[in-house]
Amino acid sequence: MSSTNEDNKAVGSRLASARAAQGLSQPRFAAALGLSLRGYQNYERGERAPSDELIRAAWSTFGIDPVWLLTGEGDMTRGPCGDMGEAAAASLPEGLAEIHHRITALLDMLGQLEPGHRDAIISDALSRAEAAQQLAELRQAIDALSTKRIS
Repeated sequence: MSSTNEDNKAVGSRLASARAAQGLSQPRFAAALGLSLRGYQNYERGERAPSDELIRAAWSTFGIDPVWLLTGEGDMTRGPCGDMGEAAAASLPEGLAEIHHRITALLDMLGQLEPGHRDAIISDALSRAEAAQQLAELRQAIDALSTKRIS
């Protein structure tokens, strides 16, 4: 694939936008794409031309339109992969993947939401679920400390 440094930077910027739209950190996005963190960061910084494997993984995992990724034309996502994608959901901590699947199913049944709105709601729900999980762990730690003080 022939490309210029400017092309690579533009693709990198679109990758960063797509990652942000998914609400994922660089390490989680890279892992979902099957890339090392350093390799992914090279793409996002525009230091490396996008490979066919990256383009395929972005499409199959997150529904990122290859035309948009390479040119900026059209919509970021298209087709049935407009939600987080199965590979990304599978990379979530235990329990959150199930929540993701339930939320996706519910929103798909509604069918009235635009894909961008659906993605934003799923991302927000996942963030809230992670916060709830952290709060539960904090409560357990406090209970454990309280038990030690009493005894």
